[in-house]
Amino acid sequence: MFLLYLLVIVSVSFPSTNARVLLNEIMYAPTTDFGGSSNEWIELYAQNGNMTLQDCLFQDTELPEIIVDPYVVLVRRNDLFDGIYGNVSPVYEVSFGRGLANDGGNISLRCPSFEETVYYNDSMAKSNNFSLKKTSLVFLIFCTLECFL
Repeated sequence: MFLLYLLVIVSVSFPSTNARVLLNEIMYAPTTDFGGSSNEWIELYAQNGNMTLQDCLFQDTELPEIIVDPYVVLVRRNDLFDGIYGNVSPVYEVSFGRGLANDGGNISLRCPSFEETVYYNDSMAKSNNFSLKKTSLVFLIFCTLECFL
């Protein structure tokens, strides 16, 4: 009985470690036909349906308050993103700092309650208008519009 009581207290007292937002899809090296490095973007996914991001850093740059329900796209330039992909919502235009490295690197989202970092290399989707989409713990290469034309 004591063990059952202890389990109930622990489960109520600590927030779930699954309550986090994933860097779900990445477009790190679009060609000039797709807007070049100015049209890089990141899709975020809230594992538990929705989450408000506050006091978070994306690539060491402070983000505004963002509601992820369950998806949201962070873009470098909203006009370029809309011109290629149409009016996808919700979209937040944010600073990517110096941009995403075309020869590989890491992308980080750091919030008070969690941190998400993704590593990629240049052989994955460099300048081919593919995006990388996370499935479980692995990124797969996904075609953008150009693959179907």
